[in-house]
Amino acid sequence: MTVIEEIRGDLESIKSFVEVLQNQPKVHCIVNDVAMAMTANALLAVGAQPSMTNDLFEINAFTESADALSINLGMLTNDKRRAIRAATQCASNNKIPWVLDVTLVERSNVRLAFCEELLEQKPTVIRGNCAEVTALCQRQNKSKSELCQANDTVLVTTGEVDWVDSMSKSCEFKKLGHEWMSQVAGIGCTLSALIAAMLTAYDDPFSASLKTLFLYGINGERAAKESQGPGTFINHFIDCLSIS
Repeated sequence: MTVIEEIRGDLESIKSFVEVLQNQPKVHCIVNDVAMAMTANALLAVGAQPSMTNDLFEINAFTESADALSINLGMLTNDKRRAIRAATQCASNNKIPWVLDVTLVERSNVRLAFCEELLEQKPTVIRGNCAEVTALCQRQNKSKSELCQANDTVLVTTGEVDWVDSMSKSCEFKKLGHEWMSQVAGIGCTLSALIAAMLTAYDDPFSASLKTLFLYGINGERAAKESQGPGTFINHFIDCLSIS
């Protein structure tokens, strides 16, 4: 069986988020303030249990009791950096799957260096758009597949065409969704959190990432049909996630 045939089989067997996440996973998120409500609502819609604290005194307790962790590098502060370091170390020590969303690392060398530091904790999945992933690969002086191999991770790159890469597989994913998804703050952060939730349902992070992209895009298309613009889209999107 070829990689493409295997991938096609994965997508043909896909279920909705709600059906897949019957285990109601606890997903702890450190996310930028702008995206916090949307991320939490999306996780609740699919049956997951979000928590959002980034307080250094509580972060270990919340991470240890979570089934997955989602880290977003937006709106960093010194306190948030300390919390992220503690959470990712805790996840690594306890073998909790986690996603690193490399938000806007191409805009700040300080943020890019912090992202590079976090790679030492071996994120299960790295997610970013084309500019963010390119900046990270250049910083590491590695191709996407080399980055995956060096960090034992799966790399999800979103853009005009989505890509999912691992040490042994690479899949160009036909873009689904709708243009309004790029006009809503927090849509990428939410995708990363849903990937984290899906990691609790699949042993293979590559498959979990593919299925999340597929379901996310399909529900984006469904929501757009009921919407008049970006403002109404987000409410319909949450509705579609909850009944998909």
